Amino acid sequence: MSAQTDTIFICAPGQEVQLNTVPGQFAYEWSPSQSLNNRTLSNPIARPEGTTLYVVQIIGEATGDNLITNPDFTDGNAGITSDYDFVSTIRTQGVYGVNTSAANLNGAFFNDCPDHTSGAGQMMVVDGSPVADEKVWCQTVVVEAGANYAFSTWLTSVNPNNPARLQFSINGTRLGGVFMAGEDVCDWRQFYAVWNAATATEAEICIVNQNTNPQGNDFALDDFAFFAIPELTLDSTLVILSEATHLPSIIRRPDCGESNGIISINSTSAGPNEFTYSFDGGPFLEDSLFQGLSTGSHTLAIRNDHPAFVGEGCIQEFDVLLPQGNCPFYLPGAFSPNSDGVNDVFRVFTATGFTGKLLSFAIHDRWGGLVFESIATDSVTTGWDGRIRGEFAANGTYLYQVKLENAEGEVMERNGTVVLVR
Repeated sequence: MSAQTDTIFICAPGQEVQLNTVPGQFAYEWSPSQSLNNRTLSNPIARPEGTTLYVVQIIGEATGDNLITNPDFTDGNAGITSDYDFVSTIRTQGVYGVNTSAANLNGAFFNDCPDHTSGAGQMMVVDGSPVADEKVWCQTVVVEAGANYAFSTWLTSVNPNNPARLQFSINGTRLGGVFMAGEDVCDWRQFYAVWNAATATEAEICIVNQNTNPQGNDFALDDFAFFAIPELTLDSTLVILSEATHLPSIIRRPDCGESNGIISINSTSAGPNEFTYSFDGGPFLEDSLFQGLSTGSHTLAIRNDHPAFVGEGCIQEFDVLLPQGNCPFYLPGAFSPNSDGVNDVFRVFTATGFTGKLLSFAIHDRWGGLVFESIATDSVTTGWDGRIRGEFAANGTYLYQVKLENAEGEVMERNGTVVLVR
């Protein structure tokens, strides 16, 4: 056997990735199969939850004739032995029929699925019983001692409820694992197992039931094959989950009322990486240093653009909280002078322990007209009640200029806007 390993990187558990091996071969079987949409394809879709090595066993071509008689049911029920009864209408469990459509055997519960061979031929339609190891289909063939053989069939559900669970058996010994029909009706899937004849010169090859649930278990079989094969081919794909760690570092907190904060992002990854960064919905850039930031929550998106990753880049998003820097006083961005006792006055709010005086506080409308002014007062809580010469001011945006002096004689200024909303 030969094996070649390809490597694919993903950045999140459950991320979809397509596996590929050489197409056009007779049969495939991928393992592990739990995270695959179909283990019998040359190119199944995988959704691994972690780093996973997928191995496919490939049957390329037969070295001998198909030893099965009537493999596609052209001759109806000929050549079949079974623990199930052959019927022309399926109304109970543990029976089978041969027809061009499952619906012809039970129109109430079976779908009108065409056969696998041509879409117009016959197939074996089964209503399985809830008894394990009962023989659904069997045939005895002559084999060559010591030779390797592949036993193959195609399977589909004809009713989506409780899909069939079957297993190959040769000379009374179960072969390979249990294989299961898909939940989608009329979805033909190929399954096979490999067997070495050892000293045997005759083989009773069978499909046996392993579904013990009495509900559903309605399926069809078609295109049986049993033939000698050369050495199997193996191929493999290693899917690596390469999760990255991104640590934001606050280089500078914003000054009071300013947008001069700085954040740096330190990114590490065990796999290949070409990180780009987007801050607050901006474009993705290689620079991981962000400047000119205001206090509050910011959205950071980080993308790994390395071509080794599947898809259009791996994106992780999270919020970064940038605390306020030293701020002895602040002014709100809005106030509502509606006499409800809450935020009725637009004024300066100072930090605990602040001592000083208000040098000037002026508010202008959007045309530059002065609507409020307070000069040289020891009360820093002096503010505007939303009136202009005793009348209610209109809702809207106003500009303010404020200047304070602290106990050490340091003068602090702030210019900004406030929204008046009643």
